[in-house]
Amino acid sequence: MDTLMDQLVDNLEEQLATYKLLIKYGQEKQDILVDGRLAELESLVKKEQQVVYRNGELEQSRRQLVSAISRELAEGEGKADLTLTDILSHLDGQDKARLETLFQELERVVLELGDLNTKNNALIEQSLSYINYSLDVLAGADLDSGAYSRKAGQKEVPKDSGKAKKDGKSFLDHRV
Repeated sequence: MDTLMDQLVDNLEEQLATYKLLIKYGQEKQDILVDGRLAELESLVKKEQQVVYRNGELEQSRRQLVSAISRELAEGEGKADLTLTDILSHLDGQDKARLETLFQELERVVLELGDLNTKNNALIEQSLSYINYSLDVLAGADLDSGAYSRKAGQKEVPKDSGKAKKDGKSFLDHRV
């Protein structure tokens, strides 16, 4: 049992490290998005994907460890697959304190990562809105108080033409 607990603690510590690395990458991504350095975004996303993949492997391993610990602890109780909270209730002393500290830190880091991802998603949406706005300006869309509209009497450009307008005001007529 001690060996399984040590493996679980090691696993959770490594997961914690991967989450902290994802926070670091998320902060870098935020800086990249704010500064508009989109060329750097692709390499950072690749690094992030590797860490997420590793974290998936760790999570699968953690589930196997919890299952093995559950089988050992649940003998005689008739219960299989205990939760981590159930496992904590079976522990005492140093093991319990170590796991409780790890759980609290993991919870804090996962919440921080979630908040960071929410902010980054908002920045991405804002960037996409700006890109769409820019495309509309390039396409010759008129802007009326921040909303897109056609001036009265102006002819609509056919969406299927795919060619620049003859009056030379635009070289795009639709978004892809």
